[in-house]
Amino acid sequence: MKLKRMTENEMRKAASEMAEKLTIREYDDGSSVDYQRSSFPEEKAVLENVFYAAMLTLNLHGSELTKEKIQMVKDFAEFQGDILMHDIGTPVNGYDTIYNPLGRFVEANLERQKDDREM
Repeated sequence: MKLKRMTENEMRKAASEMAEKLTIREYDDGSSVDYQRSSFPEEKAVLENVFYAAMLTLNLHGSELTKEKIQMVKDFAEFQGDILMHDIGTPVNGYDTIYNPLGRFVEANLERQKDDREM
């Protein structure tokens, strides 16, 4: 499996679109409460860079992708995004903000061979 060939501009556009919304995680009496909202410019810039870096990693030298490689990139992007967003004061739900949108992007842009199994 490989990702469809994309230009840098196409990847940046996709990253920008994924970064438009985020899911905030807050806590109320020990229970988490999540809500979605549009990202502010500083938040969007951080998220765009996280998504773009993940796309570059998945496209690295046109390498073959395995389920494990894709999983590692999604996990790392989620962890990195959580840390960076916390550093700017925005406690996000990384799973809904980063992991899931990145997973949908990958699934929509995979080029599969006949012998590739569904991920």
